[in-house]
Amino acid sequence: MKRNLIAICSAILAVCTAPGCMNDPDTDSSSEVYREGRISAVAESFESDREESRTSIDMSDMFIRWSENDAIGLFGSESGSNVKAVLDASFVGQRVGEFVYDMSSSEVSGDVVGYYPYNASSSLDGNLLKVFLPKNQYFTTLNDAISACIMCARQNTDGSLAFYNACSILEVKLTGSEKVYAVDVMSREKSLCGWGTVDIEAEMPAYVSSTVVDGDGLPQGGVHANLNGEVTLSGEPLSLFFVIPAGDYAEGDLYVQVITESYAATRVSSKIHNVLRNHVKPFRAIEVAPTVYSAPVDLSINESGAAAYANCYVVRPGGETKDYKFSIRGVDGTLLCTAPYSAQVAWQTSDGLVTNVSTNISEGTVSFTVPGNNVQGSAILTINTYTDTGIYWAWHIWVSEVSDQTWGTTPQTMQDRNLGAQWKPENESEVKAMTGLTAAATGGFYYQWGRPIPLPMARSFETTCSWGYEAEAYGSNTQDIYVNRFYRWTQGFTNKSVNAGISNAKWYPMSMLKITDSSSPYQDSWANDIETSGSGATWNKTKTNYDPCPVGYRVPELNEALYLRYSDGSQTTMVLTHYDPLNDKTWKGSNEGVSTFGGYATVGDNFIWIPKAGNRASGNTSSASKTNVEGYTGCTLLTGFYYNSSSNNAVATGAAKIWTFSDDGLTAPHYGTTSSNPYPLSSGPVYQRFLLMTSAGNIWAPGNVLSVATACPVRCVKIQAGSTSGVGINGMTEGPEDTNEWK
Repeated sequence: MKRNLIAICSAILAVCTAPGCMNDPDTDSSSEVYREGRISAVAESFESDREESRTSIDMSDMFIRWSENDAIGLFGSESGSNVKAVLDASFVGQRVGEFVYDMSSSEVSGDVVGYYPYNASSSLDGNLLKVFLPKNQYFTTLNDAISACIMCARQNTDGSLAFYNACSILEVKLTGSEKVYAVDVMSREKSLCGWGTVDIEAEMPAYVSSTVVDGDGLPQGGVHANLNGEVTLSGEPLSLFFVIPAGDYAEGDLYVQVITESYAATRVSSKIHNVLRNHVKPFRAIEVAPTVYSAPVDLSINESGAAAYANCYVVRPGGETKDYKFSIRGVDGTLLCTAPYSAQVAWQTSDGLVTNVSTNISEGTVSFTVPGNNVQGSAILTINTYTDTGIYWAWHIWVSEVSDQTWGTTPQTMQDRNLGAQWKPENESEVKAMTGLTAAATGGFYYQWGRPIPLPMARSFETTCSWGYEAEAYGSNTQDIYVNRFYRWTQGFTNKSVNAGISNAKWYPMSMLKITDSSSPYQDSWANDIETSGSGATWNKTKTNYDPCPVGYRVPELNEALYLRYSDGSQTTMVLTHYDPLNDKTWKGSNEGVSTFGGYATVGDNFIWIPKAGNRASGNTSSASKTNVEGYTGCTLLTGFYYNSSSNNAVATGAAKIWTFSDDGLTAPHYGTTSSNPYPLSSGPVYQRFLLMTSAGNIWAPGNVLSVATACPVRCVKIQAGSTSGVGINGMTEGPEDTNEWK
């Protein structure tokens, strides 16, 4: 489908600019334009914002001409819904074309609305026309870009259709010497493609992108040109044309990302751009070169100079802007990608926490900048295929003041907060000053067992919902996060039903996964090949590629995590204190039946805080009830398991859960099962042990287990070389003690 643009000018037609006077010198004005199964159409011409347009474009012919196989869609007010009409071949190359449709199957009558190009899924709802703008765009000529532009049409008084361009075109010019694999145009605030609407009653109808996802369940973000390494830049600018929505783009809003064989770099527009409908907007030429950083700190090199890799890297917040980089290798040292790729922020807890992300493909690293604003939080960075079909891996950048806590006659070291927590209280006064919002910031992230991918925490620990459920997954009680608009998962977090293995989980860094095959023994899992015991377990004493903890740390074994309930290595019980902010009341070791945000204790010099962060449920939403702990997949669940016998409703007490791993057989039934209706595989490889703390006050390891599809917090333990078994930590061979310099 192509319309040849012979020239660009400001006039819509030679004699008028309004749809009511579409007379054409190439046709007999007295002939019947609208006949059975036929409709005549003429298209608006583009205008150019290029100063050089009068010298570079032939102005002798000002109109767009139709091409072979062009097809439009028609809607009639009386009959006919999204009827396909194809250009009569005798009108190829002409400005006015006649389009033919099959009246035997669909008749179009009444007031007619048309659009180009035809899409079988388009629809008309009132005055809103649903249309689709493709994400993948590779146009090296203006004529080719014009062919992808959305047009919509209203009828003239003579029955013909007057088509208006509903989009704009950006001209991106590139210079350099690299072989280019892909170019993306992105916006921080707008989706630039995908399904959208056009108001056909507007004076000048324009395409407005929506958040509707594509057929793969993935929204459209920026527009993408896949050059596949077939173009090598030079000193002569290469022009690429992109069709995007018209509108105002603020300073810093528009991005251009170029992926070459050696690196990927992003350039941000420093100007305000008013991109007009029906206009070509040129950008100043971009010299494609690697992003320059100021002595970036290599997070994957420890203080001894040895390589050390992880899925999470810790960066200290501070008042000075600093640059960092890390290797794109798995924990075991395996290079995760060699082909050209880009790096992006998928999401972060605050806008601008991590900026200036780029890749150096030659050295296999991702670089980024942390502004010197003393903000704590997290960002998830991914490396993406240059074809924009998915990701290779994701990393958690944790900007935090996290520190170690060591105690016991057999010393053990754990991090002082849950993985991903934005802060922790340092004393009882700070606990008593908490609100539901600030308490939730101590919760960290939720993790499905065996996955390194974090899911967002509850927004607040104060909730009036029965059982602390959200009404819907990732809804009202999910923490506020910033999802970058140019990223492919622009709709935020979702649940994803899969029947795939562990290796496929990397494609879904913003999804909670669940096996959907009811006959599968792994139906209460997120992967159909996961193991939870032995050497094949993804979380193990030997740190694996799927461990979510920072360098030098890993997920705790059950007995290691139980250190949280002991005041020393001889397992002297540590009784936690709880505070009720509603009644200004504290208690230890008893069930007071009131809401709390967590438990705390002082052991030596350590102020230990265990937030009652709950979990995200993994149940089937179609059969869920609020009193079923397995209900509402993806929803936050904060409460403990205590019922009010008179109302059969749960008392909102709050519960702390922490993932561990264990090889002790896992024979206990899952929560929510009964002897008459046991959960499939009530024992076996898809369940794991965890720690639990309810309002009774103390951490304990229940005999029950949780499905690995459930998402719970993680508290990382430090890997100590040469430690013994039991409550001590078995260090991995030649494992680094602490690669972070904590600077």
